[in-house]
Amino acid sequence: MVIKKEDKRVTKTKRDLRNALGNLLKEKPYSKITVCDICDEAVVNRMTFYKHYMDKNDLLSDMFDFARVSESEIEKLKSSDAKCEDIINCILPVIRQCASECVDKKEIIKCMYENESDIIGDVIYKSLHNIAVQVFGVYKIRHRCRYDQDLICEFFVGGLTKVLSSYAALKVDYTKERFISDVISVFEILLRSDIFDQGE
Repeated sequence: MVIKKEDKRVTKTKRDLRNALGNLLKEKPYSKITVCDICDEAVVNRMTFYKHYMDKNDLLSDMFDFARVSESEIEKLKSSDAKCEDIINCILPVIRQCASECVDKKEIIKCMYENESDIIGDVIYKSLHNIAVQVFGVYKIRHRCRYDQDLICEFFVGGLTKVLSSYAALKVDYTKERFISDVISVFEILLRSDIFDQGE
């Protein structure tokens, strides 16, 4: 199946809308921002907004859509006889990308975490969960896991969500490089532990 590439004008419009929401979040709480505010800030009309997004929640989710960064890696896993090491090699770059994106969006996360931590946590959780279900699903098809895989998936996603939604925003003594390195190190230790059957 050939995937049609997104039109450059559509890409630009979506980027403008994401940037508009990001700018507005620095000025007022998410709950006070309307679609009209976003359209005014992005200099687009409401009809254009609704061509691309159902509502502002849909736009916010698009700002933190980590699934797009891992699609090719997940497809590669599905088409191979994935071993535990392959799963780890797929997950770690995705975690790195997610951590990097969250640090880059630090101001937005901080503004939301202080006012509406549940919303930003839910958005990050859903995006990470979409990735984890696919990656762990590939593993589950071919290999045994020492523990219930849904439980393991929730453990990883819940922990990573909390780290990305709070530490990325609030830990001022972390440089971007150190934050990403520490997150990767912690999760690599967990992934290489005896949670999984390493002796495949």
